[in-house]
Amino acid sequence: MKRKIGLFLLLFFLAMNIWAESRLTFIDKRIINIGDVEEGTLVQRKIKIKNDGDTPLILMKPIKSCNCTAVRFSKEVVNPQDTGVIEVEINTEHKQGTNVVTVIVVTNTEQQEHVLRISMNVIKKES
Repeated sequence: MKRKIGLFLLLFFLAMNIWAESRLTFIDKRIINIGDVEEGTLVQRKIKIKNDGDTPLILMKPIKSCNCTAVRFSKEVVNPQDTGVIEVEINTEHKQGTNVVTVIVVTNTEQQEHVLRISMNVIKKES
């Protein structure tokens, strides 16, 4: 009898983990239009996120569309119902006109890849 109860509890907890998941929610906008910036400006944005799931959210690695972009996570593991920040820094040196930078954040969520997009119009620096 004890064995059956133990087996039942084990199967119950395994089943609970099957439906448990991390869920990334963007508190701030994921698509940002900065407008006009002067060439050479270092554009910095902090995007707040939340784990609306019931297991830890793991921010694995950012995939950037441009080497001019640096991405940092305030924490690599965001506990359930906790918040974190994705910091994006874009160097506009040698850029002109419309620029769109895409950052894909790879996570342990069902969707796995979450896209951030920052656009701006870089105006040539006055000599």
